[in-house]
Amino acid sequence: MSSEKLSIVDIFYKEFTMLNERIKHLRKSLNLTQEAFGAKLEVTQATVVEWERGRTSPSIQVFNKLAENLNINLHWLMTGVGSMYMPFMATDSQQRELRHKVFNFIRSELTLLENSESLVTPKETDYWYLPISGEIAAGDPIPFNEDIEPINHVPILKKILNTPAECDVLRVNGNSMEPKIEHSDLVVIKRSNDWAGCNYKVVAARVDGGITLKKLQMDPEKRTAYLIPFNPAYPFIPIDEDVELCGYLILLVRHCSV
Repeated sequence: MSSEKLSIVDIFYKEFTMLNERIKHLRKSLNLTQEAFGAKLEVTQATVVEWERGRTSPSIQVFNKLAENLNINLHWLMTGVGSMYMPFMATDSQQRELRHKVFNFIRSELTLLENSESLVTPKETDYWYLPISGEIAAGDPIPFNEDIEPINHVPILKKILNTPAECDVLRVNGNSMEPKIEHSDLVVIKRSNDWAGCNYKVVAARVDGGITLKKLQMDPEKRTAYLIPFNPAYPFIPIDEDVELCGYLILLVRHCSV
C-alpha cells in the first residue's frame, strides 16, 4: 500500500482550526492592541501575533487567565459555540465545571500535539490508512464521483481520529480558502447533514452538482446563510434548498517536503 509523505506535526486537530480567528476577534472586541492584549495575559506581542496567525496556541495558564481575568467563555473560545463571555447568572460551580471540562480537553490535545517524541516514532499500527477518494474545490464547485477508485492512502494517527468510517479524505483543488487551507492540502471531512451543528465550521457542500469547501455562516434571525471563502478574492455563495451539506472539516493534512 502506498502512502503520502507527511509530517505529523502538520496535522492540525479539529478544535484548533478556527481558534486563532476567535482570539483575534476577542482582542478586537476588547479594543486592545496586540501589545496591550499580551500584557493582560503576561505574554509578549510576538506571542499574540503567533496565536492570531494560527502558528501556536495559548497554554493552559493563558486559558485560565482568559477565564478568570476577562470572564471569557472557554467553550466559545474552543468551539465557537455560545457567547463570548460567561453569563453573569452562571454560578461559581457551573463555571468551575465548564472550565474543568475545557481544561481537560485542552490539556489532552496540547499534550498530543506537543509531545514530539510520541509523534516522531509511532508504530505502523498506530495509524489509520485512509483512502484519498477524490478532490474538493476551493473555488468553483467541481464534480465529485463517489465511485472513484481511491488514488492513494494517507496515514492518520488513531489518537486524533476515532471515527474513520464516518470520514472522507479529499484533496483541495484551488485557493479560495487560502491562507489557512492551501491548494493540494488534504482535508478529512466528517459526514454530517446537521446544518445548525456545522454553523461557523469549514464544511463540504454540494452546489450545482459539484462539491466545494467553504466556511458555513448562518444567521437565523436575518434568515441568511452563506458559504464563505477565506480568500476575499472569491465571492460568497448563498445557500438555498438545492445546496446539500456533506460534512465538516475535522483534520487538515499538509504535505511535507522530506
